[in-house]
Amino acid sequence: MNKDTIKEIIYIIVSILLSVLAVKFVIWLLPVILIALVSYLLYMNIKKNKKVDKNYDGKIQYVLLEGEAGHQDAISRTDCSVKTIIGKGIKLEKLSYQFADWNRGQAENRMNRLISQYKDGIELVISNNDEMALGAVEAYRKAGYEQAEWPVIFGIDGLDDALEAIKAGEMQGTVYNDKEDQALQIAKLAVEIFRGEDVNRNKLKEGRYYVSEYQPVYSSNVEDFIKRQTR
Repeated sequence: MNKDTIKEIIYIIVSILLSVLAVKFVIWLLPVILIALVSYLLYMNIKKNKKVDKNYDGKIQYVLLEGEAGHQDAISRTDCSVKTIIGKGIKLEKLSYQFADWNRGQAENRMNRLISQYKDGIELVISNNDEMALGAVEAYRKAGYEQAEWPVIFGIDGLDDALEAIKAGEMQGTVYNDKEDQALQIAKLAVEIFRGEDVNRNKLKEGRYYVSEYQPVYSSNVEDFIKRQTR
């Protein structure tokens, strides 16, 4: 094996490693921004909607649907959401945390048990993603409660079904996670590094991170996001 071949192999290996690092740099900050936006959305809805505290005890009784045990996104979305709301001066009372593996059907099963246990005592459902939030919606649909008696329900992702649920008043909010933009920017950055091109660091936060634009979705703007999905 001659020196040129060795150099070429080393260059390919280094390029691949740099591509992997680029992807890590890009995605590292995304969950932090997403969680902050979800927490703000929760806080504003609870603050403005006095009907959330249905039993008027000065606390919000909540349940939380988590993705999976030990998953970093589940841990971050759970801890930061709750801590941010408490930090804003809203008193929370945890009724239950349930793992539903990001799955709508499992979330529905968990919520069925929680509804049977707590009846109308649940005032807030926080979900690590829209799929599980929609499972909670389905559980309340089948439980026979009037929609006005439902707790406020929040998810994350901006799925089509979640947008329709918000439009129908079954969910109160989600955060639109622009996965298409994230994938495009990661691919562009990886290709630039692999080709040995100068990365356009003007687009990167602190010269290292690409920040995708997360956007809160609620009843007043949900139509805009529904139209976007149908383009």
